[in-house]
Amino acid sequence: MMARKFGKQLIVAVSEKDAIKLKDNFDIIGMLSYGKENFIAMSHTKSELTGGKRRYRIKN
Repeated sequence: MMARKFGKQLIVAVSEKDAIKLKDNFDIIGMLSYGKENFIAMSHTKSELTGGKRRYRIKN
């Protein structure tokens, strides 16, 4: 897992199997590929910055 905080917003990149465990507390905002690995980019839903409506697009 890799995490980055932008102000009050927390974005994490996790494997597909770990994303299932986090789906209740995080919103999926994109998918990333690195070699043969696929990762899911997720943003914390309780972020005051996003307000649950704004989402960032992550390009592969």
